[in-house]
Amino acid sequence: MIAPKLKISIVTISFNQSKYLKQCIESVLNQSYTSFEYIIVDAGSSDGSRELIQSYSDPRLRYVFEPDSGPADGLNKGLRSIQGDIFCYINSDDFFEADAFHELVSIFNSWSSVDIVLSSAFLRNGRGSILRVLHPSKYWHLSLYAIGLANAVQQSTFFRVTSAFKGLMFNVDNKSNWDAEFLVDAVMAGMRVKSFPFIMSSFRVYEGSISGSNKNFLPYINHRNRIRKKILAQYKFPIRHILVVISFILNIRDFKSRSLI
Repeated sequence: MIAPKLKISIVTISFNQSKYLKQCIESVLNQSYTSFEYIIVDAGSSDGSRELIQSYSDPRLRYVFEPDSGPADGLNKGLRSIQGDIFCYINSDDFFEADAFHELVSIFNSWSSVDIVLSSAFLRNGRGSILRVLHPSKYWHLSLYAIGLANAVQQSTFFRVTSAFKGLMFNVDNKSNWDAEFLVDAVMAGMRVKSFPFIMSSFRVYEGSISGSNKNFLPYINHRNRIRKKILAQYKFPIRHILVVISFILNIRDFKSRSLI
C-alpha cells in the first residue's frame, strides 16, 4: 500500500527584512517536493516586503497582514491556520536548502515513531558565506536541555502534526527564545524527538539580527531559567537537586563567557 503524501506547513514571520525575504520565499516555493502550504505573517513592514510577498501568485502561498505583539504572536497567527501533516517555521532572513523537503518527508515516512526531527544547518553571515555547520545534539532529552547540554537548530526543526502537537502554541510573553520553549513544550506533551545528520537549512547571523545581537541576552537567560524550572519540576529528589546544581554552575559559566565578549 502506498503511503499518503505528507503535506508540509511552513510559516514565516516577516518584518522589514526585504533584503533577505526573496531568497527565503523562493527557497520554499522552489522545493522539488511540492506538497506544502506556505503562510507568511507580516506585522507591518514598510520596506517593500509586503509588495514582494504579494508579487507571488503561487496558490500554495498565502499571507496574513496584521499587527502582532512579537515573533511568538506572529507564529501563532500562522500556526492556527495550518492544514498540513508536518509543521516548521523559517525566519525571513533564513532559507531552506534545495531538496530539503524531499529528505524531510523521507525521514518522517521511514520513522513512524518519530514526532520531531532535528537536523543541521549552515551558519552564514549577512553576505551568505558559510561560516560553519550547526548540528543538533545527537541525543536530545529534557534533562540534558535543562542543564545546557542539549541543543537544536530552529531552522532545521520539524514537527509531526499529532494530537499532542495540536494543543501547542508559542509563548507570546517569551521575546527571546520562544523557539526553544516551543520544542520543550512539545517534548513535555509526549512528542518523541530524534536527530538526523542532514543539512536542511541556512541560518543567517549578522549585525542587526536578533541572534547576532547581545541585546536579548538577559531576557534569554531569564526565560531559559524559567524553562529549566518547568522541566525540573517533573523530577523528584535527588535527581531534581542534582540537575539544579549543575544548572546553576552552567548559568554562572554563561555570564562569565559573555562578559569576555
